[in-house]
Amino acid sequence: GNTSRDLLARFQSDVVDLKPDWVSICIGINDVWRQFDSPAIPDGQVLPEEYEQNVEQMILQVKGKVKGIFLLSPYYMEPNREDGMRRRMDEYVAICARLAEKHGCTFVDFQQMYEDYCKIRHSTFIAWDRVHPNRVGATLMAVALGLVFKAGATTGGTDIIIKLLRLKFPHLKTGFLFLLTDAVIVTASAFVFQNLDTALYAGIVVFINSVLLDLVLYGRDGAKMFFIISDSPETIVSRLLEELDISATYISGKGAYSGLDKKVILCVVKKPLSPKLEEIVRQEDPTAFTIITSASEIYGEGYKNIFSQKL
Repeated sequence: GNTSRDLLARFQSDVVDLKPDWVSICIGINDVWRQFDSPAIPDGQVLPEEYEQNVEQMILQVKGKVKGIFLLSPYYMEPNREDGMRRRMDEYVAICARLAEKHGCTFVDFQQMYEDYCKIRHSTFIAWDRVHPNRVGATLMAVALGLVFKAGATTGGTDIIIKLLRLKFPHLKTGFLFLLTDAVIVTASAFVFQNLDTALYAGIVVFINSVLLDLVLYGRDGAKMFFIISDSPETIVSRLLEELDISATYISGKGAYSGLDKKVILCVVKKPLSPKLEEIVRQEDPTAFTIITSASEIYGEGYKNIFSQKL
């Protein structure tokens, strides 16, 4: 339930002190929401003038100290611009756009993204209350969040924790770490609010978000790794080079039973080419001993750059 006022109060410790390379700021929904769900408590409301000051102060605290700043708009998934809360939200979105242009930030318009979706489907398909996204809404946000992470940034929430955990555990993917941390939060909420249905619903959204986030960050770069022991290794490799445009490596081996020296073919191919490679082996040597295993991360020519930063 934090507003921009709350975020500004902890911005130094939660963001600036961590000395990030990139910063992404996404705040404002509760600034508007509090004006409608708690109209009798004006002290808890953050009006447009204060909101603009708060966000600008956050920008100024990191401007010139980081490689870049992403400003993500608040949103209300209501296509009717005459709706009271939607009209108010548009004011806050406009503030973000104005500040982004003023300070050279990259502006990500979540409001426009959801509005475009609402042109083809009703808002209830992405959020029953027009604020908390369901599976479809989470999908859209996961894509946008993945793009933020690709740039090396965070949005100032639990993803700061994720970035730190990735430094400690680089072998764990970002989406999986999100799944773990959010699962803890969802489980705790189930006990606190005694609402199992809501927790299960949130768990589904968390799972979808983590899967899609990994898909955006790492892509579908899985491949198949082949170990082929054949009496015709040169013929097989020749066809791999000519027909599949892939190379291979010979590994020296020796049969434990026969005592004969063998050339073991080692090669990695992307999944769509795997059936064709299997067909080549069957055609050239039906008795070849072939081991096929999955390779989830491959670095080198044709795949990922080994020197690129782990996301």
